[in-house]
Amino acid sequence: MKKLFIIFFISIVCWGIIGSSAVFACENGYPHVAKKNGTYDARQNDLWELAQDYVFYRNEILVHHRKGDQKGAAKARSAFQKTNNWLSQYPEEHVNKALELAEECRK
Repeated sequence: MKKLFIIFFISIVCWGIIGSSAVFACENGYPHVAKKNGTYDARQNDLWELAQDYVFYRNEILVHHRKGDQKGAAKARSAFQKTNNWLSQYPEEHVNKALELAEECRK
């Protein structure tokens, strides 16, 4: 019984730590990283905002397309393509991690 209680207690603590770290990451975004050319953007949260925009506009394209709103889909697609171009300035490894985090935080 004592062993079961200890396992339960440890699992609750771990769950709390994992949950709070996810909240921390969503609130604070992705770290300030160098672009492929070695420079840093003036805005420390540039990559994080771009990742969030990518997820947002990708979803907007789908929403407008499902509604049959071609004009809205075209506008969202244009913003998505601009965002994608800006993201291409960062190393793929960081872009992929930032996008994963943005997806997770959107839920």
